Amino acid sequence: MPGLRSHRANTGIGRACRIASLAFLACTAAALDPEAVFETNEGAVVVIWGANAETGIELQGSGCCVDTAGYVLTVAHQVQGMTAFRARLRDGSERRLQLLDVDASREVALLKSDRPMPIAARIGDAETLRNGAPLVAIAAPVGLTYSVVPGIVSSVERVSAGHPMLQTTIPAGPGSSGGPVFNREGELVGLIVNRLADEQWIKMVTPVNNAYAMLRAHGVFPRPTHYAAGADVELIPASDATGTELLAVRAYNAGVLAEDADAKLAAYGRAISLLPQFFEAWFNLGVASDDAGAPHKAVAAYQTALSLRPGARQSLRILRNLGRVYLAQGRLDEAAKSFEQALEYAPDDASSHNDLGEACRRLGHFERAERHFRQALELRPGYIAARYNLALTYAATGRAEEAVAEFQRYLESRPDASDADKVCQWIEELSAER
Repeated sequence: MPGLRSHRANTGIGRACRIASLAFLACTAAALDPEAVFETNEGAVVVIWGANAETGIELQGSGCCVDTAGYVLTVAHQVQGMTAFRARLRDGSERRLQLLDVDASREVALLKSDRPMPIAARIGDAETLRNGAPLVAIAAPVGLTYSVVPGIVSSVERVSAGHPMLQTTIPAGPGSSGGPVFNREGELVGLIVNRLADEQWIKMVTPVNNAYAMLRAHGVFPRPTHYAAGADVELIPASDATGTELLAVRAYNAGVLAEDADAKLAAYGRAISLLPQFFEAWFNLGVASDDAGAPHKAVAAYQTALSLRPGARQSLRILRNLGRVYLAQGRLDEAAKSFEQALEYAPDDASSHNDLGEACRRLGHFERAERHFRQALELRPGYIAARYNLALTYAATGRAEEAVAEFQRYLESRPDASDADKVCQWIEELSAER
């Protein structure tokens, strides 16, 4: 069970292709534009009211539409013990809400509107955030609805009830609970918590990843973030770009906007044929090829991207993606080498430690696998994939008691896991061996 893939491209071409600096502001991780984030997402943000089940007193909070069918995501403590939910949209219209699901330990809850919603936020991936990453929250503190509040990630390593939390600098007043938090691409990456049951930390955010299982259970599938900035913003060519460069950027942007895998492949291929040194096109071609079930083409594209910018900060993502393609193909030695190189760029990257551990486990290098899984968990205590893989490693080496303990922790964190029955069976079999 290797870690989940996270393909995210930085999409500025650089001076070699004469792309204006404006393109970097619009298309890369170089700047955060709170105004643009607000304009994109204000229609998805709702003010939520609910009545206390005992007193009937109405309380205010916030939430975010994640599917135009009417699905609204908020935090668990805002809805517990409450009834008669309703939401007010940015345009002043109101909807009745029905509570569908609550996960108190992950601090997420899902409601559904009685009518469709006009706009839904794009669901992102909080696992890609790093300490210092900029954020924008749109919250509804009492008397100050639709307030735009910037901040940064203070720590990605906080945990509550066995689940990851984000510590941020986002101020959170009464009524802000459930307010959506967006990354620089305008993707929903979390919800303001305000308070936690087991820790009195302030300025906490529950990652949207904590709601993935709940969303999928109700037919709301988080949009893949494979293309990240590239999927959402087109590149802007410099005023002095040549005709060939303009055509290449136009082809690249067509790939960025395309939803169909074949259309992406064709568009990125066209961009590369026009500009063979187009780094971002090679990177996205690798992602698109992998998604289309063409691993050999993905490997070739990633290797070309690496050769174009050796040692660049994008190398970490390329190497992780490349290693995961190798892993899926069973090319374990090559996978391990890619993850080792990724760790040279980012020694504290938990995902790369988990991935390298998985490659080692499959190679039968169990001691080394254990070391990397433990390191991944030390860096990210709520890293479920690493815990699962560590349990498999213990089971493979006859350490039944330790395997059982890790599998039990896995189930405590993921009681709704699709493989829960299988894991329970393994626990029974391992317990019998002790």
